[in-house]
Amino acid sequence: MKEIDEDTTNDAIEIFFSLNDEELTEDINNLRREQKQIYDLTNSAAKKSFRAGEQRRMVWRISLIIDHCFNTYYQEMPVISYQVVLKQMNIIEKEERTQRRDKGGFDIKKTIDDSGQKDLVEKIIIKAYLFSKGKKILNENELYHLNLLIIVLVLIYQTETIRMNKIKKQ
Repeated sequence: MKEIDEDTTNDAIEIFFSLNDEELTEDINNLRREQKQIYDLTNSAAKKSFRAGEQRRMVWRISLIIDHCFNTYYQEMPVISYQVVLKQMNIIEKEERTQRRDKGGFDIKKTIDDSGQKDLVEKIIIKAYLFSKGKKILNENELYHLNLLIIVLVLIYQTETIRMNKIKKQ
């Protein structure tokens, strides 16, 4: 499957990092209506692993960037089910536990390489890191959890894109 191109990624990053709070809230509400399971996953991650305020807004910006990239590049995505979200979360959680136990840490780079969207994931992680570091928004623990969320979201959308393409070919 073809990776999302650089222009799509750069455009999305520019759009969602330039939103004011009101515009961001409007887009979050749109995500809630259009992709309830993605909204619930992002909301849960934001509340569980990130301090309030700018840290949580960063999580939402990243989630919206990923949604926008997949909807723009592959056309409109179908509604993603709870089962798809749960399956991908379980895969990542199991991989993280196994790697922490066997290798002393989670190999985010390997997971990114295996995601099928390496350039997208790397660009978003780098943007979040640079944005955060410059303003000291996210601490190390929050950056780690943001990386995990990015990977999970990309895998969820990638799984649905592959499924959608299979259906179209039939």
